[in-house]
Amino acid sequence: MKYYIDIETIPLPKEQRLHSKPTAETCKYGNTKDPKKREAILASAIEDWEAGTKSALGADTGRIALVCIAQDHGEIVPIADEDERTLLGRVWNMLDDVTVANFDSIIGFNSNHFDIPFLIRRSLVLGIKVPHVIMEDVFKYKPSILVDVMDTWRLGDRQLYISLEKLASVFGVETLETDVKGADFFKHWAEDKDACIEYCKADVEATRDIAKKMGL
Repeated sequence: MKYYIDIETIPLPKEQRLHSKPTAETCKYGNTKDPKKREAILASAIEDWEAGTKSALGADTGRIALVCIAQDHGEIVPIADEDERTLLGRVWNMLDDVTVANFDSIIGFNSNHFDIPFLIRRSLVLGIKVPHVIMEDVFKYKPSILVDVMDTWRLGDRQLYISLEKLASVFGVETLETDVKGADFFKHWAEDKDACIEYCKADVEATRDIAKKMGL
């Protein structure tokens, strides 16, 4: 049995990420010494924080809005809920039959560096139990259950990066043409959830097709 997975994240409400708001002491100015330029850099950083531009990328400043999962060759199932605890519970319940006897792998794209850690960290924050087999596997130098398509492509070269779209093109796998992109997903989520779900499902489909061509 194989599961294919992709998650999408959005910023937490501002009151839940105040710890990350830039200040004069924490703002990164680089080599800039000019006081006025430093003020402008700080103002821009605060503006980005207010908008939540990068907040969705960290489990301390973002939350999971959507998870799409497919089992083997089956239909891709979207899981979304305003209550993140409920969402996480549904995800782990779906994966709770993870045992050596009946389970092969959870496959994603960059999933061992983003999706799976994000799911686990948000579960830790919210007190949601994570299947013990997954928790054990995530600490292994080379996970046996958690399979990352990007890691397979890297072949140990941690500096190598390729987007899902480019890797799909290399393998002759079709991807969805859409205005929804990961960098500004949270903006689209507020305006058109159906389009966001189709975007996430398409990423799972592309990941599944690439994984099959890789023989994973």
